[in-house]
Amino acid sequence: MDFARWDYSQMWTKKEVGSWTTQQALPSSLSYESGLGNVVLTYLQIFDPDSAATVFDTAWDANMPLAKNPDTGGISYFVTHSHRTYGDICWDIHGDIPTATAYKHLITNKLTYVIYNPESTEKTVRFYQNDGLIQTVKVPANKLTVYSDAPVLSSIEIQKPASPTVEPNKALQLEAVLYDQYGAKMSGNIDGRRRPDARFQRNTRQRRHENH
Repeated sequence: MDFARWDYSQMWTKKEVGSWTTQQALPSSLSYESGLGNVVLTYLQIFDPDSAATVFDTAWDANMPLAKNPDTGGISYFVTHSHRTYGDICWDIHGDIPTATAYKHLITNKLTYVIYNPESTEKTVRFYQNDGLIQTVKVPANKLTVYSDAPVLSSIEIQKPASPTVEPNKALQLEAVLYDQYGAKMSGNIDGRRRPDARFQRNTRQRRHENH
């Protein structure tokens, strides 16, 4: 971060174009330079992402090439707001697969774990710090997961039975699969009372009585 601040200062001092101004009368400003402007902006966001976001928003509102051209502006927007949201990489935390990274927000100290699971099955990923296990995350197959809050029940999916027919006076067992907000399967009971499997029973004698 200190190096980025120094390097940005060097570029800013020696630049041969104008600043971030969006005045139409100054076409030599960085706001008109989509390529160079976004290179400089990405350096700024490393140590001051809030200022970088303000520069980008101002350029966007003024229809400047820095933000509006379809080349590198999207990269600047993405890295700036990702940095503002998740913070910096925690180099002292590592996952047990190469496609897992931990981030820490400098103000809130909140940790966020970004994991991509390239496999065709759900995977459990573990994060370690100082040789100690600090977090375990269940990651759905073929999905990028951004994990920051403890998993909670988000949806329930009833599995299709082998046969949907319920014979008279018999039960049909249905299985419910529980998913958290990240799309990973959960175990346990529904609402702490009912099992994630249920039985539906057809009682023809009772139905005939109700029809009369």
